[in-house]
Amino acid sequence: EHHAQLRSAVRCFDAGSHGAIPAGDHDVLVIAGDMNSHLGLPLGASSYDDVRAMLKGCWAEDSQTGLSELLQHDQLISGMPELQESLRPLEIVEGSIGFPPTFCLLEGSDEYDPAHDPAWSGRVLYKEAS
Repeated sequence: EHHAQLRSAVRCFDAGSHGAIPAGDHDVLVIAGDMNSHLGLPLGASSYDDVRAMLKGCWAEDSQTGLSELLQHDQLISGMPELQESLRPLEIVEGSIGFPPTFCLLEGSDEYDPAHDPAWSGRVLYKEAS
């Protein structure tokens, strides 16, 4: 669903669509917003302890390990092959993510609240000048 919405947003730049200049003809194009992209964790890794351990790993000294583990389950990135097929001709990319996802804490503690999925919701996709 998220990918379809993003493709739809890009399609508004299709030639002849409302007189807009095609996306590929712009020097700079930025798509930013809350893309509501949560972690799509596999069933075997969806337990509270597993997710908590991955989140804590993001804050460890070697945070790239925990971060890489979580990024594998990001809904936007995991759906990227299909999405990239739509965006590649337009040269639209996403910069690398080097920070932990946003997540809720249990009230009065520093523990992850399993009622809310961690997410990298706010995303920025862009096309640089060629």
